[in-house]
Amino acid sequence: METLEAVGYSVDPQESMRIHYLRQIGYSAMPRYHSHASYEIFYVQDGGRTYFINETAIHAAKGDLVFICPTDLHRTVSTDALLCERILVNFTEEFIREGGGLLFPLQELGRDPLYHLPFEEQHAVQQCLQELLSEMQRRDVGYIEYSRCLLTGLLIRLYRIRRREHGQPAAVTSVIHPMETKITEIARYINDHFDEPLTLQGIAELFYISPSYLCRIFPRITGFHFREYLQTIRLRAARELLRHSTLSVAMIAERTGYAHTANFSVIFKKLTGCTPSQYRIMNRQKRNIQ
Repeated sequence: METLEAVGYSVDPQESMRIHYLRQIGYSAMPRYHSHASYEIFYVQDGGRTYFINETAIHAAKGDLVFICPTDLHRTVSTDALLCERILVNFTEEFIREGGGLLFPLQELGRDPLYHLPFEEQHAVQQCLQELLSEMQRRDVGYIEYSRCLLTGLLIRLYRIRRREHGQPAAVTSVIHPMETKITEIARYINDHFDEPLTLQGIAELFYISPSYLCRIFPRITGFHFREYLQTIRLRAARELLRHSTLSVAMIAERTGYAHTANFSVIFKKLTGCTPSQYRIMNRQKRNIQ
């Protein structure tokens, strides 16, 4: 992969608002699925990018915008074009509230995360993001307040676009793989049945696909292997239960599809860096501090 240009700025060490510009050529993929506490705006200036959000794959082409809500499990991979020039903005709801907030819930913007922006809107959105990037770079007097105003204006614009498009199917602007619908159904099935003893062989039989073909096509469309996705979904559910329930580690392991608690603990520590019990204690301490 050849990175031609990359630059990013944040308003504070906690990154309550961060903007990052990147232009790259060549194949690239996030190493694994992730989610975060902030909202995310991903605008494609040129080329394209494939997003896999929760159980759905979407393709963002030039002029498209993707809106990600907190806790949405997502990952991106290159499209066949192998070119992506984009501006990425991460921000917290608290950052927007400090400027007075909005009269609509931010979650509304992420119900349908892909925005095929009309041509006339593309220029306005891109101009807003470029000005936001410049403002963050210059850091002149009042840049935080002005950056908040620019971002708030962009969010209102997106809300108006979504209201105008309500009830109208989005136009298809990119070519999708013929198996994408099937893989999306499989991913959705995994999300609904992760607590069951799922295997690639069993899923392949259930959806009438050759196991070897499923093994090849699943990572090509989603960006990661079948077992990796299954573990990611299970561990996301496990972390949620560890944070918000009093169930024992053994019970959580059972409810998230692990037949043996020891195996659950080993996998959890390998992927998160701590044991389930340590994770629970750390999150309780954070809540007590807050």
